[in-house]
Amino acid sequence: MTSCHVPDAAESEVANVALITGATGGLGRACALELTAMGYCLVATGRTPGALADLKEDIDAAGGSVSLAALDLADSNAITGMIAAIATRWNRLDLVIHTAIHSSSLTPVPHINDLARAMQVNVLATATLIQQAEPLLDAGSTVVFCQDIHTTGKFSGAYGASKAAQIALACQWQQECRKIGPDIVIFQPERMPTRCLRKHHPGISSDNLTAPAIEARRLLTELGLESERCLRTGK
Repeated sequence: MTSCHVPDAAESEVANVALITGATGGLGRACALELTAMGYCLVATGRTPGALADLKEDIDAAGGSVSLAALDLADSNAITGMIAAIATRWNRLDLVIHTAIHSSSLTPVPHINDLARAMQVNVLATATLIQQAEPLLDAGSTVVFCQDIHTTGKFSGAYGASKAAQIALACQWQQECRKIGPDIVIFQPERMPTRCLRKHHPGISSDNLTAPAIEARRLLTELGLESERCLRTGK
């Protein structure tokens, strides 16, 4: 079920509209904080209303603005409803950062029991998001997908297979759009202290992990957006 705050008319006139999936933690949350500091009109999705409320509290405290969509990406109707709400208010998307993921439990391949859920969220929902968002994108829009080489390997069969399929889908779309846009970006974050990483590497030390805020800044810099932040905030 989608719960999406409808912005007022003033918000509909902002220069940039962004959508971040999986915005309640890790890289997604860090990007949400950065983009709202830059003045983006942001739609942030997450499964947990409480975590979304915490995100909104932090963004509001920093003087930003965010629209919240509490939904499960396994529900294709929820994705359709969210994109319809964005189309009604703004009729465009300048930036999409897709960080939402289903991280399966560590399981030997013969005993995988949540492959269907992993494929539904990581692959089929990605395809639905692309199909629904595409009419709101133009040649100057950017869509970011996150590669993950840190949490694959033995016992990660469901997650590894579904994540590989997701990135393969993104790479195909990237090739199709190379000359006409939008710009499809495959971003590889450094290891970060996320729930997904800790699930696949229990007991991992935080000493060699990179803060999501640092990776968010690096992503935005690679997208050419960090200079925009500096102009707006002086930082």
